[in-house]
Amino acid sequence: MRTTYDQHGRVFQTFDASRESASYADGGVRRVYNSRGHLLKLQDAVLSGSNPRTVYWEALEADASGRVVRLRGWTASRQKPLRTPCGKAVVNW
Repeated sequence: MRTTYDQHGRVFQTFDASRESASYADGGVRRVYNSRGHLLKLQDAVLSGSNPRTVYWEALEADASGRVVRLRGWTASRQKPLRTPCGKAVVNW
């Protein structure tokens, strides 16, 4: 597994060991943050042009504390971490 970080020390991309090739050109999840530093979306790390191939999870609305109250994509309960299609935890609540 390989993890890269952004300029603020937050996780930027995570590449799983189950990727299809030895390069890190596939099998990754990219995190996108909003201007306040809150996680906005999880998307495929591989872009097609300037767009991700897949957006897995996207926060559509948050309350005043920054908690997501409406989202599109995967869901998770507080008891179980959000997981990628290959079973890796990506967000612990």
